[in-house]
Amino acid sequence: MTVLRRWHRARRDPQALQKLLAEPPPPGAADIPLEVRFGWGGAWGYLAQAIVFVVMLVGYHLLIGIGLDLFLVFFFAAHLLLLLAHSVPDFTTLNLALNVSAEGVRIRKVHRSYVIPWWEASAVYAAPDLLRMKVIGRSERITVETASLGPDVRESLAQALRARALEHQIPFDEWPKRGQLLARFVPGAARAGGVIVFMLGFIFFLPGGTLGMRCSANSAFLQQTFGTPTHHGCVVLRVSAGAQSAGIRRGDLVIEMDGVPVTSGQQFQHLFDKSHKASWDFVVLRQGEPEPLTFHVKGGRGRDFPEDPSDPFFYYLRGRWDAADDPDSAMRDYSRVIELEPRFDLAYLYRGQLYEDRGNRVAAGRDYLKALELSPNLAEAHAIYAYFIVDDDTLAANEHIRKAIELDRCQGAFESDNIDCSSNYLLLAALLGFADPSEAARTAEQGIRFYDGYAGNYFNAMCSYAITGNRELAQEYAQRYLDFPDGDRTKERTQIAEAVRDGTGRCS
Repeated sequence: MTVLRRWHRARRDPQALQKLLAEPPPPGAADIPLEVRFGWGGAWGYLAQAIVFVVMLVGYHLLIGIGLDLFLVFFFAAHLLLLLAHSVPDFTTLNLALNVSAEGVRIRKVHRSYVIPWWEASAVYAAPDLLRMKVIGRSERITVETASLGPDVRESLAQALRARALEHQIPFDEWPKRGQLLARFVPGAARAGGVIVFMLGFIFFLPGGTLGMRCSANSAFLQQTFGTPTHHGCVVLRVSAGAQSAGIRRGDLVIEMDGVPVTSGQQFQHLFDKSHKASWDFVVLRQGEPEPLTFHVKGGRGRDFPEDPSDPFFYYLRGRWDAADDPDSAMRDYSRVIELEPRFDLAYLYRGQLYEDRGNRVAAGRDYLKALELSPNLAEAHAIYAYFIVDDDTLAANEHIRKAIELDRCQGAFESDNIDCSSNYLLLAALLGFADPSEAARTAEQGIRFYDGYAGNYFNAMCSYAITGNRELAQEYAQRYLDFPDGDRTKERTQIAEAVRDGTGRCS
């Protein structure tokens, strides 16, 4: 008689064995061979686990970069313990079929088959709920778990074993308490150990996605402080985690990230925010090294830096971090930087932006001009100041934005995420406007090629084409402007773009 495996969850009855022993075995229970097939669940289960394990390793490699590190060691150990937890103490998950006959009890596993003849059997045990049964022989033992079998199948198996055992005068008893505890403790301990090992590796050794590097535009003050060359890039001011482990140092000038040039702190931050990765490739210039150095940085565990009352870089970096969420704190930090180091040009520049946000244009203008005085070749300072004065002095704004374009070397520059040049061309196109709409259109389109994430470039292109009478392109750029999220568009410009798109209005 063949009993097929039932794939529903077992309904546990703690009194199942007691009820079975209360009645004699049914007639014929010892006359017909019984076979219980466990199918390929165990084998397929191991295969599924192996596939999951490989997928996790591939994901780990793609996101972080695989290597023989402590996290990987803990990961392997945890996986091994979890595999053992499903098998120990008798590797019951590898069972394929069990046959109870006059010959004895035969077990067929994934890797081998063997039989315990009745004349060699010394005892047969069953758990109170019949979810585990065992046949003890002289040199072998057979253990089966029946949790995936139906209650009637478990009862049929138990009755067959009981009837055969009574026929051969072999004890059929409840599984000893000590044996039950051991059978549950060993896999439970292995399972708990696997979870604990994995958690320890995750908490203490997971490389993570923290770059561990903060940098800023290569201003005159940073060039003087660290001896960096007069070159576009981002000067490393703080390093920890993966960047430090890879060998990057404070004072290095980052000039390339994942194959894209880094021209400023703003450009570096944009590329980092866009990457969504946990490993990066950097090219840096270092004082004393004749050639650029290349580093592969895997994400690591960052750390907090304690406040140092004498370190202007601590307050500068904290100010940059807090500028958006806590501008008052950032303002205090920039002022502290200037107290400690009056030549720190970037502190004036970014404090000026906070003054401008507060509406204090006098203080903002004073800080902007001080930054320009200290670092006259800093393109970012010219660009920020040009935007600041554009409504008051268009001629001066035009001079400063063109100076920023010159310093950023935008003529013929790279066109992949070049947000510095895109921002410069955004203002230049607006300044050209009605005076030279054809040139304004070309400038706006070049700004889009540099970086397509500024809605203003599309608005400028729309207006330029509308002024020149190219209605088709004007409507195209109007729609592309309107495709930006609401937060990237102003209400007034949105109304103008809708009018241009619908042919009911124009730029004015």
